[in-house]
Amino acid sequence: MNGTPEHTMGAITARSPGAADHCVERSWQRSSKTLASDQRVDLVNLSPGELDEHVGMCEPLIAAAHANIADLARSVGRASGIVLLADHHGVILQVAGCDDFLHRAQKYALQAGVSWAESVRGTNAIGTSIVEGRPVRIHGIEHFLDCNKALSCHAVPIRSSQGALIGVLNISNDASRFHPHALTLAQGHARQISNRMIAQAARGRLCLELYGGEAPAQEDERGLILIEDGCLVGANEIATELLQTSWKHLIGRPASELLDGWASVAAEPTLLMGIGGREVRASRLSGQASAGTKSAPWQSSPKSGSSPKTGPTTTPRPSTVPPLAPDVDDRVSRAALAINADLSVMLLGETGTGKEVCARHLHARSRWAAGPIVAVNCAAIPESLIEAELFGYAHGAFTGARRGGTNGRMREANGGVLFLDEIGDMSPSAQVRLLRALQERAIQPLGSDRLVPISFGLVCATNRDLHRLVNEGYFRADLFYRLHDYTLTLPALRSRPDLRDFIRSEFTRLSELSPAPSLGNDALDVLVHHRWPGNYRELQAVLRVLVLFAPAGGVVRAAHIPEDILLAVSIDQGASTAGSSAVLPRVRKAPLTHESLVCALQHTEGNITRAAARLGIHRSTFYRRMAHEGLDQTAVGGAVGA
Repeated sequence: MNGTPEHTMGAITARSPGAADHCVERSWQRSSKTLASDQRVDLVNLSPGELDEHVGMCEPLIAAAHANIADLARSVGRASGIVLLADHHGVILQVAGCDDFLHRAQKYALQAGVSWAESVRGTNAIGTSIVEGRPVRIHGIEHFLDCNKALSCHAVPIRSSQGALIGVLNISNDASRFHPHALTLAQGHARQISNRMIAQAARGRLCLELYGGEAPAQEDERGLILIEDGCLVGANEIATELLQTSWKHLIGRPASELLDGWASVAAEPTLLMGIGGREVRASRLSGQASAGTKSAPWQSSPKSGSSPKTGPTTTPRPSTVPPLAPDVDDRVSRAALAINADLSVMLLGETGTGKEVCARHLHARSRWAAGPIVAVNCAAIPESLIEAELFGYAHGAFTGARRGGTNGRMREANGGVLFLDEIGDMSPSAQVRLLRALQERAIQPLGSDRLVPISFGLVCATNRDLHRLVNEGYFRADLFYRLHDYTLTLPALRSRPDLRDFIRSEFTRLSELSPAPSLGNDALDVLVHHRWPGNYRELQAVLRVLVLFAPAGGVVRAAHIPEDILLAVSIDQGASTAGSSAVLPRVRKAPLTHESLVCALQHTEGNITRAAARLGIHRSTFYRRMAHEGLDQTAVGGAVGA
C-alpha cells in the first residue's frame, strides 16, 4: 500500500502523511522508491560483539548523553514512554524508560543494535530526522511501514561544535497516547548533549557564552562559541541563530567579523556588536582566564545511581576514557600537534597498553575533536572483507552486497580521526589501496568509478615489529614510512610511577555502588607488585571482577584477589628477592612450620593456591610440606580448593 488514506487508530484520527509537515511527505516519496509499506522488512541488526565494538566507538556521544538519558528515562517512563539514543547512521545505541513499553518495544525492533535508517525502515522519526537534519515527529500512520504505525516517535539531531550530525535523541510511545510536548522535551535535552560535546572540544580554546537581552534561565537556551587563534572553530545551534549565520559560514571565520570586541570579554557579561548592528551579550565561561588556557566547561559527571535501565545488550559501561599516566599525557599532547599538522601518528607497545585509549585522548585534543573517531581492528576483519570494510562499496558491487552499498569506515571518519589498530595484520592488497587513498586524500568504493574526497586525522597502532615485517616483505616500505610520521611508544603498565594511585582510582571509577567499596592496603600491595603481562586490559578485567563481588562500603582484601594473580606475585617475588627482606608483607616467606601451614589453610578456608601464596611458596611445595607434617587439608581448612 503506497497511498496515503485516512483511517483511525484507537482514539486518534490519523491524518494523511504530509498534511502537517512537508518533510513527512518528502520522506514518503523517498521511501516509496525502494520499499512497499506492507512489506516485511529484514532487520539490519548488529551482533552482540559488533554492538559492543560500535558502542565503544560512540563512547564520546554516550558519555555526553548519559545524564540526559537518565533524566528522560524517568520523565517519559512515567508517561509510558521510552527514550532512545542512536548514532548518525540511525543505529540504536541505548534504550531506557517504561518497563512495560520496553518489553513491547522489542516487537517493533526498538532495541539496541537495530538500524532505523530511513533507507531500511522507511519514514520514521530517527531515520527521517537524519535525512532532513531537523527535529521530526512521526505519529501513527505517518510511518511508512505498516508494522510501525502503532508508534508515536519524536526525534532530534545531536550536532557537534562544527554542525555535523553525530547522533539522534528519540522519544517513543504508543500512538494511542499522543504527547504534544515530547518533541520540545527532546529538543532541550539534545541541545544539552550537544553543549556537552562542545565542552569536550573546548580544550585549549576560548569558550564564550552568548545570549540576547536578559540571560536565559536554562543553559540549553544559551549560545556557545569556540575561538582558537582568533578564529571561530565551533558553535552550538543557539549561537548560529544569535549570530545570524550558519555553521558553514561560521567555522574558520575571524571572530572579529562576527563579534566586534570579543577579545575583551571577561567573566562578567559584555555587550558586543554582532552582524547587522545586533547587540549580543557575551561572557567568558568560569575557569577560563585567557584565550589560551585549558579548561573543561560544562563537564558533568553522572550521578551515582542515575544509570538508565537498559536491555541485556546495552550494559552500562564507564562513561569516561581512563586517564593517562602523567609522562604519557605529555607525549600525547605533543602527538596531537602532529595530527593537527596532518602527520600520521603510530602507537607502539605491548598488548593491552591502552593504544585505543591513547587514540581517543589524541582525538579529543586534536582539531578533529568535533568529528567522530572511527576505530578499525585490522586483525579482526577477514582478509576478503577488509577492503569493503575500509573503502565501502557501491550497490551491486558483489553477490550479497547490501542494497544501496555502504560508505566504508574511512568515509565514516571524514572530519574526525581514523584509528587503525593492528595495522601490521593488514593484507598486502589492502596496503596498496590504503597508501593510494592516503596519498590522494580520496577513496574509490568497490564497484564504483568515482573518487570520494576524505579528510581526517590518522592514528595507527601495532604490537608487531613493522621493521622486521618490511624486511621480510610482508609490509610495504612506502606505507611504513607514510604511517611513521610521528611515533609514540606506550610504556607497560608495570612501569607506571603512579601505579598504586592509578589502581585505586580505577577501582573507584568502575564501581557504581554507594557508598563505594575500597581496596585495602594488602590488596593494593599485591596488585602493584603483579607484572601485568596483559597491561591495562588485564588490570581492567581483574578490577571488574573485584568490583562485581565487592559489597557497598566494604574493603577488598588480598584474599579476594584472583588466585592466579596471587600465585604469580608469590612466584615472581620468590625468584627476584631470594635472601632479601624487601618482599611484600602479604606474601613474605614464613617459616614452614606445622602451625604456619595450619594457619594459612584456616585463613584461606582450605584453598591450597591462596594458602601457598600467603606463605610465599609454590603450590607443589605446600603439598610436600603438608605430607611431611601429616596434615589432612579437609580436616584443617573445611571447604578445600586447589
